[in-house]
Order: sequence, then structure tokens, then C-alpha cells
Amino acid sequence: MGDSAGTGEAGTDRHGGASADVSGNGSESGSGSRSGSDGGIDIGVGWSSVSGSGDGLVALLRTRATAREPDERITVTAAVCASCGWDCFEVVADECFCEGCCLPLGVRDGGVHPDGFPWRLTPALPWPSTPPGSAPPVLRCPGGHDLFEAAVAHATGPAGEVRRVWLALRCTEDGTGTVHVDGATVTPAPCSCHPAP
Repeated sequence: MGDSAGTGEAGTDRHGGASADVSGNGSESGSGSRSGSDGGIDIGVGWSSVSGSGDGLVALLRTRATAREPDERITVTAAVCASCGWDCFEVVADECFCEGCCLPLGVRDGGVHPDGFPWRLTPALPWPSTPPGSAPPVLRCPGGHDLFEAAVAHATGPAGEVRRVWLALRCTEDGTGTVHVDGATVTPAPCSCHPAP
């Protein structure tokens, strides 16, 4: 997945934002945690003020992304483009595109995970239909801005397989944020290196 961007497992982003690893049954999520929805994608869980850059988004996902099975591990990290190192994105449907180099982050196809194996989100948000030659509509916060910092959470099984994905966004202009993809189920996608069974 050389054309996709990714995230690291743990540490800090280029601005010093934290990433977190929450293991087990989500016990580190705090008392206000809510599990992801029914495995579908829930858009606009609600916009609210998110403090800090990567730290605020990681904290937001830490309370939202919870394990469903005792053997699941939740990993939360601030998103940074693997190609150019930038951390601001435009969002179309359930994919983030780097403001710096225009490459996708890989939420929709698996490139966002450090191992980069191909997947599909189930269900995926419909890609907006646009007339030929025009750009698809981008997501905007309630204030009308269209650039976001992002954080991603993965629920992985004991063999490291990704089971579900969360995507949180924070507007770079006014700091409002939301969980845009809420516990979407990951379905492996066939490719030349991982053929369908």
C-alpha cells in the first residue's frame, strides 16, 4: 500500500501529540465510554469542542472505542500521512485525503493500519456521485471548515487481524470534533498478495 498513508503503533506525532494503546476489554476507557455502534458506520456522532491536537483526538477515541471480546486489543493513534508527514486532511465519505500531498490515508481500504493489509469497511459510506470533471463534496464542520486533524482506533484480534475501525476528526480552525467512523467492521479484501479463499 505504498500510495496510502499510515499511523504508528505508539509514541508521539510530529507535533508531540500522544498515541495510546488500550488493551483488554476497554477498562481504561473511563466511566463515560460508549461502545461502538452495531458495527456499522455512524456519521456525526455529535460535534463538540475537542481540546488539544492529537492528544484530544486520542482521548476522544479512547473513550469511544471499546473491545467487544476479551482477546481484543484497542490501539489509538493520531494520524499522520506516511508519504509526506503532514497531519491535516480533507474528508470525503469515509476516507481522509492529505492536504499536503492529496494521497488517501487508507481508512477505506486498509492503508491506515501499520501492516497495510487490504480491507473494506462494512458497510462503507456511499461515495458521493459527482458530475464528470468535478470534485466530490468534502465534509465540513458545523462552522463550515473542511480541514481536519484525524485519529484512528483499531480493534485487533489475537493474531493481529483488524476487526473494527474508528475515525475521529478535529477541525483545524475552530477545534470542533466528532467520531466520524464509529466501529466500522473490517472485511478482508482480496488482492494479488492476499487472494480470496
